[in-house]
Amino acid sequence: TPHVSTSAPAAPASLRGGSSAQPQSGLQVLACAAVPGIAALAGLNVLRRKGRKQRATRRAQLSLVVVAAAAADEALATLPSRSKTADGSASLGQPVTWNAKRAAVKYIGEVKFAKGEWVGLELTDGGGVHDGQVMGVHYFKCPAGTGVFAQAAQLAGRAAPSAPPPQVAAPVAVAAAGAAEEIEYLPSKQKADDGSTSLGQQITWKGKKATVKYI
Repeated sequence: TPHVSTSAPAAPASLRGGSSAQPQSGLQVLACAAVPGIAALAGLNVLRRKGRKQRATRRAQLSLVVVAAAAADEALATLPSRSKTADGSASLGQPVTWNAKRAAVKYIGEVKFAKGEWVGLELTDGGGVHDGQVMGVHYFKCPAGTGVFAQAAQLAGRAAPSAPPPQVAAPVAVAAAGAAEEIEYLPSKQKADDGSTSLGQQITWKGKKATVKYI
């Protein structure tokens, strides 16, 4: 009769004790799974730090550009201005009114675009046409759209024009008297050819009394 074993089959060596490998714990499995994420996070932090450095560098460069532009603006040369208009009615920095607009005198002198003396104004409330520069020439500095040019006679609130100095007439009169003394007169005859009139004679001409001064 064949022999039939009733004992359970032997368990595989991997499931038995001894030198066989033990199954990993849940913590170990989670740690292994987290390694790629940690590496990715570290890389992201490096990228963020690089981005911050680049932004800081760009800000520093932009600051240098702004400073250089400000320095160039300060170094911008403007034409020298007179302190007062020729008639003395307006002076540099004086508050005036032009076309019912408040303004301050920023420049007095000649310009390239027209003849005569002109006054450069900075309008307090805007409404101008330039920033003190006209046709490439810098006359004064003011915010864009607040500068205009006008003539002194167009300004309100200015002082009355100063009167011209009186002319000294005495030397002119003395000079005229001296010149009269140097005049040489032509010699006169003592009498007319017909003897009717003599030098110094009192006569009447057209009903008016006269004295003969030259014959």
